[in-house]
Amino acid sequence: MSYPLLLLILSLIVIVPTVFVISGRSKQKLLGNSQPNPKYLGNSSTAANQQTAKASSEQLQIANAIDKYRNHPALPISFRQLLGKIHSQYLALVSVKLAPDQRFTVDKLAGSRLGEIIEDYLALDSDYAENTIIDRQNNLTSQDITYGQLTSMLEFMQRVQSDGQQQVASNILANRSYLQSVYGEFHPDAQSNDSLHNLKAPDMELSELQQQPTSELLIERSHSYLADCDLMSPSELSLADKAEYFGTELLMQLGQLTFSAENTIAYSEALLGSEINLSAFDQILTKALPSLLRSTLNTNEDIAADDEPVTALSSHQKALLEQKIARVQQLIDDCLARLEKAADQQFQSGVASADTLQSVHSTVKSKLSQAQYLLDSGFFKL
Repeated sequence: MSYPLLLLILSLIVIVPTVFVISGRSKQKLLGNSQPNPKYLGNSSTAANQQTAKASSEQLQIANAIDKYRNHPALPISFRQLLGKIHSQYLALVSVKLAPDQRFTVDKLAGSRLGEIIEDYLALDSDYAENTIIDRQNNLTSQDITYGQLTSMLEFMQRVQSDGQQQVASNILANRSYLQSVYGEFHPDAQSNDSLHNLKAPDMELSELQQQPTSELLIERSHSYLADCDLMSPSELSLADKAEYFGTELLMQLGQLTFSAENTIAYSEALLGSEINLSAFDQILTKALPSLLRSTLNTNEDIAADDEPVTALSSHQKALLEQKIARVQQLIDDCLARLEKAADQQFQSGVASADTLQSVHSTVKSKLSQAQYLLDSGFFKL
């Protein structure tokens, strides 16, 4: 074989496979470029979305764990009422945008520390926990101290929601002793303080737990709701200042409505994310209903000046308000019932089925349509 022919054969052996490899890579690159980019399909950050979904699932499990404790028959009635408040407060914080360190602290409190405190208490004999003084300096029993720990958790969550932006979490992380007090850790060797006597768990009867939340808590929540309405419309008639005009039953109804609405929003965001826009419910609670309440007060002839004695609204006025609030309550309760069922399924099995989520989606969407109809039809006008 001649040298030129041998050189030609060797060249073909090296060059031809190289051409095929380069050609193949070029085709793969071309095909890859022809596929839609995921970030233009609504998945700008798949990893981030997965992390958010995971966080929502964990928060949902924490809420369900608190709910189980508040229904635990071995716990004192006062504990179960307090846990009901913690459950509602935690659900309210689920939808609040917190700084990462704030979210970590809240979730650790509710998801880890709360369970440890309750399990420690349940490990004690009930008679010993209730009657045996373990802190003689402050005359506190195990029940009193545990109640104080749970109260500190609730107060911390309330602070986070009311004024807890970055500063609250920074203070907690910077001050170890404050963090321990937030966690409810009690130090028997601490200096005596008169406020410690307020930590005693109240004596309560079973009849006081016939409904959750309690009437006192509902009225307290209604006053908070009216005050929030005033903050959003500072130039309008103050609803909080005229709260006595509405009467106890109507205030309880408003409190129940805000509780249900908060739970509905929290569960909806945890289960459905941004798939559902709850703006119709939001418009009713923040605009339409406050406007209706103010219109009713303005038409009451007994309200002439701030220095006059408070006179309740007429029975007709109350009945009209109760009817309209009850209609909204029904819509929200229908949504909440479906959401809670899906949440329980996810808590029990680790995942909510596609059929369940589709059913929830359809129900919430239908009730929102009805809520929007009420807004458009002037239902909230006198």
